[in-house]
Amino acid sequence: RLHGVLAADDIQHLGISLPALAAKHPGNVLRLHSDAKTLQQVKANAGMHQLAEMAGIQVGDVQPTPQYCQYRSFTRSRGGEKLTHAGCARQEARWLKRLQAQGKPITVDLILARREHFKQQRMQSLASTVYLRLNSVSTHQQFSLIIQTSVATTEPQTGKFSHYGLAVADQDKDEALATVPWFV
Repeated sequence: RLHGVLAADDIQHLGISLPALAAKHPGNVLRLHSDAKTLQQVKANAGMHQLAEMAGIQVGDVQPTPQYCQYRSFTRSRGGEKLTHAGCARQEARWLKRLQAQGKPITVDLILARREHFKQQRMQSLASTVYLRLNSVSTHQQFSLIIQTSVATTEPQTGKFSHYGLAVADQDKDEALATVPWFV
């Protein structure tokens, strides 16, 4: 729902943080970071009211950032998406085409061994990854939004955010990712 609110209003200067982040779990606190006007705009959006009611979420007041805090980037990682069932199927199809083009024999045992390899990779990846299971409004499919965090720094970095509130790299510039305040 937050993605829908940010996309509907085309808000690209709002970042999120997960202050209760733990290994493999995003925690139970989602903090929004932006200027006061944008935060008030998001808070007043009907989609946020629906989210609060449906999920039992408390939407707090807009508050200033503490004077002494650190800064982190929260980004979307696409690397783990290769290990989804659909990603594995695409990789398998390309692999089979390569084997066929090379004239190598394709056996059921070979295919099953490859599938087991990808299954093990997927399990290892998900065991240490923070991700959210989301439902796509447009495709009605479930997907994992894999979240990667940077090491905390003492200096903030400006930049762009996606409609998920995650920092995105500017394709044309070699700049650091945008950061958000990090405090408990």
